[in-house]
Amino acid sequence: MVWGADAGHTRAVIAAPLAMLSALLLLSACGGGGTTSTGEKTQPPAKNATAATTRTSSTPAGAEIDPCALVTKAEIEVAVGTAVLDPKLERLANLASCSFNDPAAPIITAVSVNVFVAASESDAREIFDLAKRNAADVQEVDGLGDDAYWDDILGTLQVLQGTYELSIDVTSSEGADQKRAAEDIAAKALSRLP
Repeated sequence: MVWGADAGHTRAVIAAPLAMLSALLLLSACGGGGTTSTGEKTQPPAKNATAATTRTSSTPAGAEIDPCALVTKAEIEVAVGTAVLDPKLERLANLASCSFNDPAAPIITAVSVNVFVAASESDAREIFDLAKRNAADVQEVDGLGDDAYWDDILGTLQVLQGTYELSIDVTSSEGADQKRAAEDIAAKALSRLP
């Protein structure tokens, strides 16, 4: 069990990806294909031919995004002012996460970069707005993506850009402001999105 300040950091590391996953599941349940009167499954039409030809039915929409390639270990260390371990990549459907753990306590994530890829810009906006409405302490952030906000209680920066929603969680910031560190990391990650 984690107590004190570490409990808040643990909640922050868990909360953002869970919020995005919950929103993903909600949209998945509401959208997608339907059924015909004969009971046959229908598929929604492809938004564009490029997306349809580059993805297979077994490849999630976010599978091609590698958040560990959006920002380097060295850039994370400069942003937070302390050393981190090599990145760990995790994927779940349209959500990919890259964790940089604390070398002093390897089970604790110092920084995580999470990228959710929505099926459309309107879906991405809906997920972003849902997360924003449920955030504990919203502080608007200008100059990043289409929209962005900082949640000071969770230590999380949420950024919307097109069909992407980035979540930067900073729990370690020796000598650096968590919000400023997250903004620096987000700016680099956004510049490298496809």
